[in-house]
Amino acid sequence: MSKSFARSAAFGVALVSAGALAALAPGCESDGDRRDGDGGAASASTGGDGASPSGKGGGAGSADDPFAPPATNALPPALRDGVFAAVDDALGTPAAPNAREVAPAALVASGRDAWKTRRCAVCHGAEGRGDGKRALLEDPRPRDFGRGQFRYKSTRMVHKPTRADLVHYVGQAQHAELVAEADAGERDALAAFVIWLAMRGELERNLAHVANEEDELDPDTVADERSYLIESWSEAPSKVSKVPPAPWEGDDAARAAAAKRGEALFHDAGKGGCMTCHGKGGTLEGATAASRAEVRDLRRAVLRGGARPIDLYRRIECGLAGTKMPGFGGHLGPDDIWDLVAYTLSLRG
Repeated sequence: MSKSFARSAAFGVALVSAGALAALAPGCESDGDRRDGDGGAASASTGGDGASPSGKGGGAGSADDPFAPPATNALPPALRDGVFAAVDDALGTPAAPNAREVAPAALVASGRDAWKTRRCAVCHGAEGRGDGKRALLEDPRPRDFGRGQFRYKSTRMVHKPTRADLVHYVGQAQHAELVAEADAGERDALAAFVIWLAMRGELERNLAHVANEEDELDPDTVADERSYLIESWSEAPSKVSKVPPAPWEGDDAARAAAAKRGEALFHDAGKGGCMTCHGKGGTLEGATAASRAEVRDLRRAVLRGGARPIDLYRRIECGLAGTKMPGFGGHLGPDDIWDLVAYTLSLRG
């Protein structure tokens, strides 16, 4: 598959409606070696942004995820083994990771060790596929990092997160107490290892798709896909959304006025339209049945991407990739977004 095909496919995902990208919980399997089994590498549902190079998922295809190709293990043995070997050659193995253009090998290796020490694999699985031993017991289910897709980040939907985003997210994780004692260096290492896991998983599913479509896997395809992933992750810091200061910061009266304007915008179907999914006053009252199943009550929900004003600003501006939450950065100005942030904060007391 040429790089141009990879890029066009990624662009195509970006154009899919937010509704079509709605995420279900990532599927879970046993945390054994996927290469010895018959199952897929991951679930058939999306779990993050639409920036994967070929626009394809990694599990068995389903109506919910039209981009999911056959699982790697479903390929004929020669092609399957070729995909596994190509991934190992391109990005290394857990024993010897190789993504030096994105993060130093020593840092990734340190993150690999922290992954074990902090027991991340219990939920996320040895390869970060969301298939750990406790995965089925968790609600929401653990994220499949192997899709290379992340919701909570400082970049827009079609871009990768920065390592700093992942460092922040580690502290917001469902079981953040497992890393509560980790210092800044260890968290940075964990973030680097997650990036490597994401690159490996995404490369595997992209190559599996090509192998399935073309019944072969040539070196140029592997090189193109690796280069695209390196470029996508390397450019993330340059894609960070620029957040202006909140005009009401430090002024209670101004913040209250902003919250009032935000309330009107929240319930304005023609502009903000937030009520359509979040319901009246963010309570899910009047929301569609589909929204009730996927959207949180803004008054009480744990905000896993962070509850700081800047976190909420970026959720509204950039959206939550892989969900029905679109980005409003191209539709609303900064002042309107800050008004919605003020209103959201007011709902939480």
